[in-house]
Amino acid sequence: MARSRRHFGVVLSYVVMALGAAVFVGPLIWVVSTSLMSPDQNPFLIPPQLIPHPFTVGNYAAVFKTWPFGQYLFNSLKLALLSVAGTAVISAFTAYPLARMEFAGKRVFFALVIATLVLPGEAMLVPRYLLVNFFGMVNTFWGVAVPGFFSGFGVFLMRQAYLTLPQELEDAARMDGAGELRIFGQITTPLVLPSLAALAIFTFLGSWDAFLWPLVILNSQKMYTAPLGLAYFFGYFGASWQLIAAASIIVILPVIVVFISLQRLFVSGVTGAVKG
Repeated sequence: MARSRRHFGVVLSYVVMALGAAVFVGPLIWVVSTSLMSPDQNPFLIPPQLIPHPFTVGNYAAVFKTWPFGQYLFNSLKLALLSVAGTAVISAFTAYPLARMEFAGKRVFFALVIATLVLPGEAMLVPRYLLVNFFGMVNTFWGVAVPGFFSGFGVFLMRQAYLTLPQELEDAARMDGAGELRIFGQITTPLVLPSLAALAIFTFLGSWDAFLWPLVILNSQKMYTAPLGLAYFFGYFGASWQLIAAASIIVILPVIVVFISLQRLFVSGVTGAVKG
């Protein structure tokens, strides 16, 4: 009886996982299928035609011919790399003293950092815009990226990673005459690179998917990111679902490639930070 219950539990788990996978992956499969359909095919058939016959890849070429998606993708990549670099540096420099040093107001400062995680992004929209406008960074990639450099989540993640390191490493380095900057740059930070990589992946995905803040800051079409370009593409070609599906795949494909390529670093970095 107990063995039968275990088998039933295993089968039920697989059924639930299969249903969950269908819910999450099903729409993506439909989008891919639609992107491969010719203009005269109907993507809304019931049941859906997941393998179009005949299929064509001409929709992807048509997207680049009718809309400057190459420029949009380059803009998103440039902005994402800028965000990754700035967020990683500032988060590491802020997290290290919070984890490895003692100073007055340390707990209060960390509490304020954590409090920023509770605030919705929309509540910070107007103050951020006023600051960006004050420094003359409206309609620039710096204006989009710089406010995101100061990440409460990034500071928290890196602080947890630094807390996992044994104190003996720093004590031995200080006995050899190493200063705090050398300890930070050459001893502790190399040991938390998996967590830094996880933060980089989070930042890259967040920057690539960002829509509202770039929409507020950027007013020149040649500076649009991929999500903004996709939104305007939808406005012009709303009746052509095949082209819209192809454009959507073009926008999300870099994100999928980055996540799959760096999945091991992502998992190990987050796991190490959580253990800390």
